[in-house]
Amino acid sequence: MVNDANFTLNGDNTYKCGFIDLNNNNFESFIDFNDLGIDNITLLGTVLECGFSMQAMKWDCDCQMEPFLELAQDVISRIWRDYFNLTCWNPPEYRNMSVPGFATKDEFQNDNLHLLICNMSEGEEGKCPRYCHCYAQPKLSRTVVNCTGVGLTKLPLYMPDKENLTILMANNKIEIFESRNYLNRTRVIDISDNLIRIFTEDAVSMLKTDTVLTMNNNSLKQIPREFQKFDPCSKVRMGQVILDCDCKDIWIGDWAENRNVKQCNNLTDILCNTRNGQVSWIHLTWNDICGFENYDLFRILSILFSIALLVAVITSSVFYTFRFELSLIFRKVRSRDQRRVKPWLQYDVLFSFNEENKEVRQWVIETLEPQLQLAGYKTFLPLRDTIPGTLKEDEMIYNINRSKNYIVILCDDYLGDQWKEKEWKYVWHSFHKNLDRNIVLVNFDQVETSDIGNSRLKAFLRLTLDIDFANRNNTFLEDIQDKLGPPMRYGRVLRNAKTKYVTKTEHVELNI
Repeated sequence: MVNDANFTLNGDNTYKCGFIDLNNNNFESFIDFNDLGIDNITLLGTVLECGFSMQAMKWDCDCQMEPFLELAQDVISRIWRDYFNLTCWNPPEYRNMSVPGFATKDEFQNDNLHLLICNMSEGEEGKCPRYCHCYAQPKLSRTVVNCTGVGLTKLPLYMPDKENLTILMANNKIEIFESRNYLNRTRVIDISDNLIRIFTEDAVSMLKTDTVLTMNNNSLKQIPREFQKFDPCSKVRMGQVILDCDCKDIWIGDWAENRNVKQCNNLTDILCNTRNGQVSWIHLTWNDICGFENYDLFRILSILFSIALLVAVITSSVFYTFRFELSLIFRKVRSRDQRRVKPWLQYDVLFSFNEENKEVRQWVIETLEPQLQLAGYKTFLPLRDTIPGTLKEDEMIYNINRSKNYIVILCDDYLGDQWKEKEWKYVWHSFHKNLDRNIVLVNFDQVETSDIGNSRLKAFLRLTLDIDFANRNNTFLEDIQDKLGPPMRYGRVLRNAKTKYVTKTEHVELNI
């Protein structure tokens, strides 16, 4: 039966199509209404006024019939027609059984719709593990994988790509319950009568809390703490388990108390091997498995250890948060005696500022840089002195390496582009690695620490190591010169016989 014209049912219409006699044809599989474009088969009973007779055919009684029969269940019981009486041909065990009979309820209101299943193929195609029997069971909204007693030594690597899996693996030789990607799609697992010694933590973590886990008669000696997410009175059935318990298993006693397992001790009975013999998890205490006679002493030591750990964490956090501030403070102490002449230095000062900011650019070019030149400082102004045609980043690193000091003009948009961020990174790196270098930070726009995301710049402001542009007075240039130190005069230094020079191998280059 096909729908080549792509006809669709309109729920607002009624379709009268009389009585259709299809008896004695070769239908085998029941009608797949999805293939006919009918996603909601409940429409069939509301918009179609038709009768279909499809008797005397060799029907496959499988899961494809179940949704239709479940919807028609009440109608069949109230309005019987002879042409309803279809019979099964396959599977052989259902041959000549009445199809409506599966939907007929007995005196206890039970039917046999759960018998209508669809088998799945073995191997990668159907994802049914080898030697196992897999079938879809729509009445119970589940897919069953029955691997009972097939000789498994480990969990199968794959399962059908379906939700609500019921996996039956009793009477095998599985030793380790390990993680598989289908565990989070599983609702029932029976692994009783195996050789399981170990449940891995990640495997138990993948199981959902409503998974029913039956695991009687295994060889468990320990269970991971993740088990406490299960309800042992309804979801986990272990039978009697004897574990080798120690201090880390104290949670088992808490699990028993929190879940009130006294009412269901017949489903799961955990016994712990302790120095006092076997103790039921219902009565398990700290003293039974930890071996300390003086519980109060241990508790005090635990509290002291926790306090010490908390102090260490807080201290580490403070040191990390203010690591650049601490670096600047210690740098002052370490750099006091760094007065050695380094002959590869060519510039007293390199300027770093946002050249796109007109006010900053004008003040640097017309005021600050000329005044420093008059004071004897050899300056490098990137927008003026960078050699055209060179690789920008290489030239930037080269000139930063050969400058003794750096004047950074901090404005709201100082780090406004990637090149300025790189320039600041290389300036800081040179400053950090060479104790004779210095950064003079001029706060042009009175930027606050809360306005800055860069932790290194923020450290300068927190320690008030910047020069506030708004507080300019007659000593403004002198303040900058004090931070820069005297300009380099190699001629005069070379005449001093006691001057100590460093070799070029001592120079710390930037790491790119």
